[in-house]
Amino acid sequence: MRIDGWGAIVGMVGDVRQFGLDRPPAPEIYFPLAQNFVQRPHTGMSLVVSAMIPPELMAGSVLVAIRKVNPNQAVLKIKTMWRVIADSLSNLSLYL
Repeated sequence: MRIDGWGAIVGMVGDVRQFGLDRPPAPEIYFPLAQNFVQRPHTGMSLVVSAMIPPELMAGSVLVAIRKVNPNQAVLKIKTMWRVIADSLSNLSLYL
């Protein structure tokens, strides 16, 4: 199935909370990498890596792999998932 001007629907995912765990999920669209850069170059992208080893032991290897594909690729905001969650919750006020 194609959505006019957006590309082809290739799958569906569950709710994603992109803007904080305290906010409801918003509609989300994922594009294949080629469509993302060709049709929507301003949207950017995130890379999420799952592994069985501590993240601090693999960050360097992931960066090396990215550099092999594109030595000029900007890599910003490297964070563990725990840090992403903590940052999402850091602005919440707790009322006792």
